[in-house]
Parts: sequence; structure tokens; C-alpha cells
Amino acid sequence: LGSDHPRLLPILLDLAAASQRSGRHREAAGHVARATELAAARLPPDHPERPRVHVVAGDLARARNDPATARG
Repeated sequence: LGSDHPRLLPILLDLAAASQRSGRHREAAGHVARATELAAARLPPDHPERPRVHVVAGDLARARNDPATARG
């Protein structure tokens, strides 16, 4: 499918969540960043998968004790 196919988005988000649960926050942040880039580049603004990117990013920020970023 290629490295920028939209079907990779849920995989990246699952990897981010698994990494975050394992305490590998830097790795999780990398997956979230890639998912954010992919969603912005390949999905329309109203696509139903886009909010999940924000939820996972917020969960990661909360796990890192960064409430200001989590609220954003």
C-alpha cells in the first residue's frame, strides 16, 4: 500500500497506544506524529478517523503529565 496509505492510520494509532501503555512515550509520540501527518495529508477534515488521532495524542499527553497539551 505504501508508506503514506490511509489504511496505516489505525495501525499507527494502535502502535502509539501500545507503546504508551508500555511506558515508551517517545516511541508513542513518534507514532502519533506520523499519524497526525498522515491524517492531515491524506484524509478530508471530516473523516471519522481524524478524531481518533486527537484522542490518542491527548492520552499520550496525559500519560506524560502534560495536561495543557492533553486539553488541546
